[in-house]
Amino acid sequence: MGVPNAGTVPVIGSVAAMADDGAYVAYESRVDDRTVDLMIVSPALNGAAPVRVILPAGWASSTAQTWPSLYLIHGCCEKADYQSWSVYTNVRSFAADKQALVVMPSDGSAGFGTNWLNIGVLRKGWGYDTFLATELPQILQRGYHASGRAAIAGASIGGYAAFALSALHPGAYGAAASYSGVVDTIGFLSSGLIQGLLVREGQISWAMWGDPVLFLGVWAKRNPADVIAKLRGINLYVSSGNGTPGPLDAAGASSDPFEMATNSNGQSFIRSANAGQLPVVTDFYGNGTHSWRYWDRQLARSWPTLAAGLGLPAA
Repeated sequence: MGVPNAGTVPVIGSVAAMADDGAYVAYESRVDDRTVDLMIVSPALNGAAPVRVILPAGWASSTAQTWPSLYLIHGCCEKADYQSWSVYTNVRSFAADKQALVVMPSDGSAGFGTNWLNIGVLRKGWGYDTFLATELPQILQRGYHASGRAAIAGASIGGYAAFALSALHPGAYGAAASYSGVVDTIGFLSSGLIQGLLVREGQISWAMWGDPVLFLGVWAKRNPADVIAKLRGINLYVSSGNGTPGPLDAAGASSDPFEMATNSNGQSFIRSANAGQLPVVTDFYGNGTHSWRYWDRQLARSWPTLAAGLGLPAA
């Protein structure tokens, strides 16, 4: 879990801000005039995790005003971790005219935004669902002038987290966007892809949700495509390239099998959504790889959907 340089005890937010389970901000690190890094001690994670927040124009610690929150979840295996959106996209300029807190939390190297069952491993914690959807919102609402209104978007496995958290926490998010996300986790190709990522990150393949056959019910309850009804009423956005190098790729780039897989996965989710008469805005934009350059573009393209969930202007 990435840890920023030690900063000060909270001076921007409220020192008293604490989640119901005791999660709290250990310290803040000011990045620039509108960006602050928080180090949160999380009982759910059995440790601490960093979060980057871009504050909206007009935000002040002394104000009584509140703002909605846009959560951006990074993908798997990112060395930049919670800083990924800042490092690889133009999120700061994107956020300049948005009247919302833009919240970029750590999801570990492959947390999937889920509460791990920790099967076969001797550890506690890794409750990323609780951290992202309960502890963090409570802290932001109690100490950083966040309102109760929120939207969530994610790239790659962060796209899975955006949809799964929206389904598992009714009323928590008014909109969810997945950019090249794994939004249908059932099936050999999908479950194999997920388990392969876990192994690549040094985890036991069944530690998160158990074996996908023996624990099929556990997987299904966390599969956005299997809980379509729980996503009803949320503004949804799904996008992906087809894995063929596109206009934002370097000359001579190779085809990307991972993006091919997430494209197929996204379209599988849309078939389930159509069968359940669930409206979803889609952008299967053709040529493009599994790359931050495309997800940066998708953040802007999905803004009207996210804005609708936040109660903000689309323009």
